Amino acid sequence: MQHQCHVCHYFIGPGLPGEKYLGTEGLFDIQNGWKAYFLAGGTAALKTAFLQKLIENFEEKGPLEIFYDSWNAQIMVGVRFPDQHICVLDGLYFGYTNLCPGFGERIISMDDCLRTEALQEHAAQIILFQARELAARERANRFIKASNALMEDSIQFVTECVDTPKMQTVTNRMAKRLFSKTDQRGSESIRLLDAITSDGMVHFYDETAAQVQHIYVIEDRHNVAPLYLNCLRDAAIQSGQHVISCVSPVSAGSRVEHLLFPDISTAFLTSSQFHTAKGCRHLHMSRFLNKEQMAAKRAWMTFNRRTTRALLKQAVLLFGEAEENRKIMQSFYDKAVNQKALKKVEDQVIEGISV
Repeated sequence: MQHQCHVCHYFIGPGLPGEKYLGTEGLFDIQNGWKAYFLAGGTAALKTAFLQKLIENFEEKGPLEIFYDSWNAQIMVGVRFPDQHICVLDGLYFGYTNLCPGFGERIISMDDCLRTEALQEHAAQIILFQARELAARERANRFIKASNALMEDSIQFVTECVDTPKMQTVTNRMAKRLFSKTDQRGSESIRLLDAITSDGMVHFYDETAAQVQHIYVIEDRHNVAPLYLNCLRDAAIQSGQHVISCVSPVSAGSRVEHLLFPDISTAFLTSSQFHTAKGCRHLHMSRFLNKEQMAAKRAWMTFNRRTTRALLKQAVLLFGEAEENRKIMQSFYDKAVNQKALKKVEDQVIEGISV
């Protein structure tokens, strides 16, 4: 009997400079029989092709989660097979933790799939275009950090305008309606459902909606949603639910923007000025705000929103510049792929997953 194909899509990235969104936390547990393959070396395109091959072999055999580069939605950086208790992850993004090497975690060298001698004659060009790519990404990150600083400034003011007791009452009522109380405490996984990429703001709302039966859209123009979602997340965990918290792509994981509850096939998606979500039930965050307090700083809030959008637009342009340099660099590596070695590595991992 075949499983119904159930594919979840998320972003993952090393975060802003000096910060990380996720690592391997919540992805696998060796004590519960999980195994993790870490891809070391190679190029983004090489590892994407490798992961795509795995997905083609196993997407009809059970649910899976696919992870993408938060700078470029065309680059895959990991895949998770829950039924097989196996992860295949790009070590550059997730980080090898050296837990039980050999049977718990295994390193797969993608450099072995490259003909290094074919790269030597283009070494100077590769180094040049890689340096340009990294410089553009670093500049883009600075614009994202500046936009987040403005958002935090606005959120601090908005928080003072929120009727907290009213919000708590409403979330408690929602939690009572959705969650059945159990004796066990729930759990939480952190994911990234949208990202600022070279193609602009990209999200996986439609893909997420296809996997759940109930969608609540949170209409939010003033960043009130994270406060509401924090209350709902806490109530869900206390009720024994497993919660997937999807964080803001510009806050380095400090703000929750969406919540997924797989056990009850329900999602809460935030719809704002930066990303629009669709659903059957709409929750308006404006009802929790003191309108007179908000009106007093309307001009200031408008300035912050416009400036934030301008900063993020500049980040997108710089990510596009980085992508152009990456493609030029990638062209040299494409000619150096050892297809026989790549096929051998693919077969080894496929055999390991099939066992």
